[in-house]
Amino acid sequence: MIVYLALTDKVAGLFADDAWYALLGYSLATGNGYQVINSPTPGIFPLYPPLYPFLLSLVIRLFPVFPENVIALKSVSLVSLLGLGALTFFYLRRYRGVPMALALFIPLLALLCQPLMFLATSTLMSECLFALLAMALFLVAERVVSKAAGGSGGAPYRVEPAWLVTLGVLAGAIFLARSISIALIAGVLIYLLKQRLFRELVVVALIFGVVAGSWTLYARSRTPTAAERLEQGGNIVMSYSEALWQREAGTAGDLVTISEFPARMARNLRSIFGPDMIQLVAPPLFRWFNQLARDYPGPVGVVRVVLPALLSILVLIGYVSLVARRLTAAEIGLPLIFGLIVIWPFNPLRFLAPLAPFIFFYLLTGTAVVIRRLGRQTGAESRWEERLEGRALLGAATVLLVISLVGHGLTLWNRQELDLTGFSWQMAFDDNEKMMRWVEQNIPRAEVLASNNPALAALFTGYKTVALDLNPERWEMFRRLRIRYVLLHRYDGNVVPPLGSYPVLYRVRNSANYRVIDLGPLESRPALP
Repeated sequence: MIVYLALTDKVAGLFADDAWYALLGYSLATGNGYQVINSPTPGIFPLYPPLYPFLLSLVIRLFPVFPENVIALKSVSLVSLLGLGALTFFYLRRYRGVPMALALFIPLLALLCQPLMFLATSTLMSECLFALLAMALFLVAERVVSKAAGGSGGAPYRVEPAWLVTLGVLAGAIFLARSISIALIAGVLIYLLKQRLFRELVVVALIFGVVAGSWTLYARSRTPTAAERLEQGGNIVMSYSEALWQREAGTAGDLVTISEFPARMARNLRSIFGPDMIQLVAPPLFRWFNQLARDYPGPVGVVRVVLPALLSILVLIGYVSLVARRLTAAEIGLPLIFGLIVIWPFNPLRFLAPLAPFIFFYLLTGTAVVIRRLGRQTGAESRWEERLEGRALLGAATVLLVISLVGHGLTLWNRQELDLTGFSWQMAFDDNEKMMRWVEQNIPRAEVLASNNPALAALFTGYKTVALDLNPERWEMFRRLRIRYVLLHRYDGNVVPPLGSYPVLYRVRNSANYRVIDLGPLESRPALP
């Protein structure tokens, strides 16, 4: 908790997705329903699942002023992670037979996992809530199966309806938090089928269908029209099936063909079993390698390949050994979600972070298998094998914990240093706020603004905003809406060149980022190059 309090900053919205979550929370909290309230045309329906924005809306009702309420909004993620730690410990002890010491270490390592902690302390992303619900889903699935097999004399008996209802509602809830969870839900249903719990499977599937299906049908009936999609632009009105075919999710217009999927999958696999594994397990080593690579590119390059490969092998060994022992819902669902991560056109690290409890569980299990094999090869006496294995395993867990704590210490130290040199995550947010305050003071409130982070601009100012997706059709739409001012919250090579000839009204710190551009009067505005 001390580490979380030290790392939690007053930053939100720089991911763009988290700005949308907060803005949708404001829409719900202010009685406007679930809609894109920043859009000039009211009633445009967002294609984001609603559970996380709903939870944010409860906080917004108590603390309504942005950005003063950023810390309060992050409490949803912070509380989710505390719940994740408790559920992970209970899951490991009750249903996976993990010794007490390791059952304490694994949740601690997961909660200190730097990418997951970053999502909790420096963004308003939904990953922490997703991680909590995923662990709860697997835990309740094990509870249902254990109850069904726990009759006297080994005879199965009927599971209490409350547990089936809980499992079905959890499946619906996690789907309403993150659509990618459909893989985990499928894993749970397959697990019930494998255990021949056909009645329980039907009940859970029906409850899930009612919870998730009603929302899906409602969302489909409210799908934004072509005109609404053209007006707002961006990924808030873009379906996941569309994003799948983009070169990078959220970049409209740059599409791929099916023949390019193998290259994408290979790239994601290299990332997962390479830098992502290091960033998840030992982030200080990732930073250290990047620093040394400038002076010693050859040797460092070899280590950067070998070390994550070894860690990945240990994770796979742990997974396979657990499957050989007993196949659970987690061992079915996680490969399914891994398959979705591999084909998705975005950095896999964001999607792997919520799976940190299982990654560390498999990593330490694989380490235990290797230690056990090495002990047998060295001829250790049987009565010492268990003690030796336990001590070596706790030593490995301790090393990982120390590495993690060192990483967070370096983050705090570098944050201060970066502030002195002119850039940090917090400073980027502060520069956005400076630009937004200038906009409020110098641009009439009746103006509609184009922005490459329209939700964040709306959160700060309350102005109507649209996405800055430039193409001839949207350029003409800018004319129809009389959009004159463009906000750049970061440098975007795809956007800047066509706008390079227009005057800059305001620039923060004289940098390429954080600019207000004047497109000029409609009469003198040229066509888009």
